[in-house]
Amino acid sequence: MTESKHTPGPWKITRALTEERTHTLSIGTPKKFIAVLECYRVDGGPYKMPEDGPANAQLIAAAPELLEALEYLLLDIQGAEELGLPLSAIPSSAESLKDAEAAIRKAKNSRPR
Repeated sequence: MTESKHTPGPWKITRALTEERTHTLSIGTPKKFIAVLECYRVDGGPYKMPEDGPANAQLIAAAPELLEALEYLLLDIQGAEELGLPLSAIPSSAESLKDAEAAIRKAKNSRPR
């Protein structure tokens, strides 16, 4: 697996209220800012968070875990194919699947089953 050039995770979402009284969702690590989702004003009205704003921020924040989980899962699948075995025969596949499910839950902001 090659080293990634992006900021390593985990990334977290922080809610903030700016001096202009607008709401923002900041995404980053404790040491580095990654992105911000800001509210918008329609026709001079109040600032409003887009309806899908929090879900979009959650998906962005889950990106490092999603990438890592997919990379490990891909390695397990390739290993199984090379050996002519079912994925379940690869010992690390159960952990890879669990990590992938956790990353998807984080991206969707949902609870474990």
